[in-house]
Amino acid sequence: MIELVGYHGTIKTNAEKILSSGIFKESNEKDDWLGHGIYFFADVENAIKWANERANRYNEEAVVLSANIKCDMNRYLNLDYQFNRRKVSLFFKDIINKSDKDISFYKRDEEKRCIACDLYKDFFGIYVIEFTFSRKVKKGHSEDKDILGFSSVPEKQICVSNHQCISNIKIVRGDKYVEGI
Repeated sequence: MIELVGYHGTIKTNAEKILSSGIFKESNEKDDWLGHGIYFFADVENAIKWANERANRYNEEAVVLSANIKCDMNRYLNLDYQFNRRKVSLFFKDIINKSDKDISFYKRDEEKRCIACDLYKDFFGIYVIEFTFSRKVKKGHSEDKDILGFSSVPEKQICVSNHQCISNIKIVRGDKYVEGI
């Protein structure tokens, strides 16, 4: 059994819906980083940044929710390990070769990765995928390193594709957990 805590940055309207229903809306963009599913950050600060970006965009209050994420080890895939990334890549390559599908119309790696992760999750019954991304630094911005040279750019994300893996949803305010908005 794997047990994680994830942080989901959103806006107040969405947080209210999530808290009342206990259900997160799944992302289904064509370039979802780890396939379609419900996205969480492992670090609350990344979720706060994401929530603030959304709040500014929609002129709403930023809210961060925490949730427990739990599944059997055979339903979990950690792509921080090269061996696991290679398994997904080889699986995708094999599917493409057997189906004679042309994937050249997918211009971006993110789109190919989304499809590969979704196919892999469906075929092997994976409910939770985790990976640490290295965000690209925008032109004109420094990499935001601290005094020891640690970069704040890498961010671990968790994609959950089965709602039953998610429980104990709470609002995060500073370092406190509260029940309602």
